[in-house]
Amino acid sequence: MTENKNYNKINKSKIIISAFLIVFILFLYSLVNGLLSSKEKIVLPEIGTLYSKTKVQGITIKKETVYYADTNGQLNTLANEGERVAFGEEVANININKENSTIINEIDSINKQIDKLVSTANKSLILNNSNMEKEEVIENIISDLQLSINDRKYDEIIFNIDYLKDSNNNTQNNETLIDISLSALQKEKDKLTHQLENKTEKYYSGETGIVSYYIDGYENVYIPKDFENYTYENISKAEIEFEDKHNANSSSNDVRAGQAIFKIIDNFKWNLAIIIDNLEDINGYEAGKRILIEFEDETELEGKIVAINITGNKAALIIEFNTYLHENYNIRNTFVNIIHSKKEGLKIPTDVIIEKDGIFGVLIKDISGVVLFKQISIIGVEGDYTYIDKGNSNGYIEEKNGKKYKTVNLYDEIFIDPYSVTEGEILK
Repeated sequence: MTENKNYNKINKSKIIISAFLIVFILFLYSLVNGLLSSKEKIVLPEIGTLYSKTKVQGITIKKETVYYADTNGQLNTLANEGERVAFGEEVANININKENSTIINEIDSINKQIDKLVSTANKSLILNNSNMEKEEVIENIISDLQLSINDRKYDEIIFNIDYLKDSNNNTQNNETLIDISLSALQKEKDKLTHQLENKTEKYYSGETGIVSYYIDGYENVYIPKDFENYTYENISKAEIEFEDKHNANSSSNDVRAGQAIFKIIDNFKWNLAIIIDNLEDINGYEAGKRILIEFEDETELEGKIVAINITGNKAALIIEFNTYLHENYNIRNTFVNIIHSKKEGLKIPTDVIIEKDGIFGVLIKDISGVVLFKQISIIGVEGDYTYIDKGNSNGYIEEKNGKKYKTVNLYDEIFIDPYSVTEGEILK
């Protein structure tokens, strides 16, 4: 008997627990279903910005100084790609390949020039003691000096030639200038000899800016001057490809004399040339005025229009900036948006809007559960969404006639299907 009583008690306990679980599950189901159902019926407004944009193609115009290798060898980079360097800072050096070095050729060339200048000096002394006219002496000296100039065209030699052309100089002055030229050539020879002995040629930054080892070949094509020469045609036909690349993370790279090894980019001031297919897109824009541009990474930047070059029914705009380039210093060919206007408001689905007596609005559920009509003022439409005026700080909009009304706010529950409810209806 005792065992049966205990069994019945356990049975009843199981039934009670099972019943409780069933009731609890039904309650949860009802609650979740109600919440889901509620979410399907209403929507809350969102803060949004309506843009008026025109997408255009652009070319960046920057002050870029390209540095070239003077000799064959291995390039060692001391500054990282994208690093900002100061004036006079060592950026890279080249371990010279002595067996195939252009420095040896340079030294040979300078030796020949020195020999010719010495010969010219001796000739000048001989002629000075002869009966030849001074003009003939100067002519012979100029001829020999010109033959001594190699492709490097040292400033000292050019200066000497220009000076020697002055027929008012006497032979004694010419001899002095030849001595100066010889001294300059000897200094250059000593410098190259030192580089050859140390097997390293160093390259220093001649300006402050950003280091880049990516050369696209347009550094000396798109330069920040003569902006009137940038036209729709020469910008639209630009096909930018990186020609030479040096990996800044690599310890060394083989380079040849005359090869571009790095560049310094001035990131303080730069320009963007954009092309316009429809002149109506730039109505109201003038040189000297500001313009808002959105880049591919969604950065918005305001610049100054420095030139508008119109060709037929198309145009090119040149815009000046003084920020942002540090993050995107290597962009050349890019697409950007001209932002004509931007208006902040509330973003709601277009389908929730209804018309009542010629007035646009939405149906909302107020805190007491009553369905109310709220008037709205439409800013614009984008896709499936409409942007509406959010009113002043208190949510009121003033009409032209001076009448005010309270519009939708961020916390209003808007019915997604406005035809499923009736204005004035009280919901449970």
